[in-house]
Amino acid sequence: MRKITLLLVAVVLASCGSKKKTYNDNLGIPNRVEIKEKPGANYIQFPDTRVFMVMPAGYELNASLEKARVRKNKQTFIDVTEEPNRGIDEVKDAYERTIDEIKEKNPYAICLIQDFKFGNYDARYIFVGNYLPNNNKVTLIFGDEKSTVVMGASFPNDINLQKEITDILLTSYIKPDAKPDHTPFAKYTIDLSKSEFKFNSLINNSTHVYTINGYNQEDYPGINLFVVIQGPDTTTTIAGKKEIAMVIVDLDKNKKNGLTITNVKEQEIQINHMPAYEIIINKIHEKTPVKIYVLCADVEGKTFLFMGTLFKDFDQTIAEYKRIIETMKLK
Repeated sequence: MRKITLLLVAVVLASCGSKKKTYNDNLGIPNRVEIKEKPGANYIQFPDTRVFMVMPAGYELNASLEKARVRKNKQTFIDVTEEPNRGIDEVKDAYERTIDEIKEKNPYAICLIQDFKFGNYDARYIFVGNYLPNNNKVTLIFGDEKSTVVMGASFPNDINLQKEITDILLTSYIKPDAKPDHTPFAKYTIDLSKSEFKFNSLINNSTHVYTINGYNQEDYPGINLFVVIQGPDTTTTIAGKKEIAMVIVDLDKNKKNGLTITNVKEQEIQINHMPAYEIIINKIHEKTPVKIYVLCADVEGKTFLFMGTLFKDFDQTIAEYKRIIETMKLK
């Protein structure tokens, strides 16, 4: 279902007409919109992008597996992606071809498009209505010949809500010198600059997944990964850390699920000169050796749990996990 939904969003958030056409539908946007930060506004940065936007009141941060999402409810949300190696003309052309196909399938679909200047960037605003029941979609595309930002919104048929969405989109901007942050909504930062691990998805506000190159396990089975879970708001004793780690490991449950556990190693170690509890489990999964690495440690007065699943390069990857953990800082 998720793939179908994403496909529909990609399909309908495109533009109309031939490549050479200049669009000028009146959608209430000035021909030139200045980009400037609002003093005191709560700006957020979207994962793996240089895109910032004012966090709108009444919305929350959420995520799909592919991208971060600012969401008001299930029907109203905004997704943001940046394509650093695709120029805006290429992206516009791709959207135009797709929307032409939609118009052929549904001649009653409404498509309105306005081109304008967004700061120094070429921009295109697209409205698609009457395609799905009580569902409208708008897309803001802006960028240059080197990279393009695509901001897509979905919402019920409501003119006031459409204006609200438009106003939110027009608070966005690209910060050229910004370093893409893999965990902008987490309460911590980690340094992945020397690692192949990249932020993969936000499962919820306390759990973050990292995989090799950010790939999904569904597409690349058997890749190493690790998860960061924020624990109590204060540090815990070493006994408390052991208890947290053992609850996550749940050896009895693993045995009941038919997994063959060949060895379990538990020990107290030091991370950043603070006591931490480490568990390493060797098991057999579908005839393949797998290691589970669990570490419960304190970071600047708060307890975090780290859990890695390793399919290869065991010792090297565990050492890398520890190095990454030692770079963690609270925001």
